[in-house]
Amino acid sequence: MKKILLVAVFLLTFFITGCDAFGNNNQDNQETEDNLELALTKMNQLDSYQLVLVMNDVPIFGTITLVQQFDGDLMSLDNQIVDVQYSKIIEGETYKYILENEVYTLSETPMESSGLTDNAMLLNEINPSDFIETSTGYSLNIERVDLNDDGTEYITDIIITLTDDGYVEQFTFQVHDGDLEVSASITFSEYNNVTITVPGV
Repeated sequence: MKKILLVAVFLLTFFITGCDAFGNNNQDNQETEDNLELALTKMNQLDSYQLVLVMNDVPIFGTITLVQQFDGDLMSLDNQIVDVQYSKIIEGETYKYILENEVYTLSETPMESSGLTDNAMLLNEINPSDFIETSTGYSLNIERVDLNDDGTEYITDIIITLTDDGYVEQFTFQVHDGDLEVSASITFSEYNNVTITVPGV
């Protein structure tokens, strides 16, 4: 389950970092590409927002829901099981607030990378022009996107929907890892309407 979660978080990071994350392929589907690039740019310019990640059909757990909020350089993560986790971005590095004796203290060292960024080049060939507009949203017109070199980990069925005012509203996808298949969705809300306060800080 941890690997599936890391893949989902990596995909989330990839899609909201803005247009520069995409490769520079053909420009055939200009209107779709323009709409998606504008939406990604608007998301990247937000000061704050909330996202809800839902994963279904996870072995043992069934459905898992994570609520993450962003407010400037602060982030919070609520997995609805343990205490809310807080972190802060400093000079591009993420530092975690550690809870001890009911007091939050910012760690002195940044969090370690998940290692999934090593696979970033496998996703760089995706371009907004690879999406087509359908009745359900913007669908990636590629059968699958491999996450490793041997093709045992990959994603399919990526669909992005936008709000009426041009923000990313949701994207859904399937994560495959060998015989395991997990359906997931990430839903955005509270655009520029989130305030994070770390208790006692």
